[in-house]
Amino acid sequence: MLYENNIPRPFRARLLIGAAKMLEGYYQHKLVFSIYGDNLNAYPADFLSDYAYACIMVLMPNTSMEIFELAAKNRMLSPRSNGLHASPAKVFKDADVRNTYTYQEVWEIMQSNNNYYLRSRILGSLLPLVSTWNVQTAGLNSGRSLCVIVPDPLISKNNNSIGITIMIEFNVNNQSYDDFLKEKRNTFPIVEQTKRIIGSHEYDIMIFEDMEKYQNMGGARGYCIATRAEYKSKSNSGIEIPLAFNDILEEGLHYYKLSDFFQQDKSRYKHCLFG
Repeated sequence: MLYENNIPRPFRARLLIGAAKMLEGYYQHKLVFSIYGDNLNAYPADFLSDYAYACIMVLMPNTSMEIFELAAKNRMLSPRSNGLHASPAKVFKDADVRNTYTYQEVWEIMQSNNNYYLRSRILGSLLPLVSTWNVQTAGLNSGRSLCVIVPDPLISKNNNSIGITIMIEFNVNNQSYDDFLKEKRNTFPIVEQTKRIIGSHEYDIMIFEDMEKYQNMGGARGYCIATRAEYKSKSNSGIEIPLAFNDILEEGLHYYKLSDFFQQDKSRYKHCLFG
């Protein structure tokens, strides 16, 4: 067993979490995985339960539930036999893509380890950000949602500033992918189209040009990149990152309650189209 200062790492993780050092305790578990492997079935159920509790404390409820369920399976028990399993289970609210949601309900910006992210649990999306970028988001309406990201401008070799705008559309209204592509081809003046495999995932890449726009910068050029993501039962675990509770300056005992979370509409969410 891995030790630090004569204390076993798993026990040290429990001590840190009990001392309200949630992130430090969580990363003690991750260190064990980095050394002994990430096959969770190889670890004792008690260790998995401790890890699941750590995930609750760093605001990763989906991951926590999956780990609790695995620990219960290894013990041949029901997950409900562990009272902590109910804590994250209570915070989920099922989303229905036929409903309308505000941008605050669909999107959240968060910071973890000095990195910034834009996340949507309803859409199952996690996008990395830079702190100097401008971000605008829209809610979910008629099965569609948008986010607009404006990165820092590029500087050309002639020392001209070139602005870039990234607009991402999420479509979960069960439109066919071919119709989605046709819609984009009718929207943009496409001059070239190709397919590319990136990380075993296929993308349709359409290059468009409009020389009538932004003539002072040589016209408008851009890419329309489209793909689709099939629904997976663990997709919301994949977008969870460890977060610290907000610091509280007052002394004394404090209680934290997990906020409610929306989750994807399992009954209707078949695939998400991105453009």
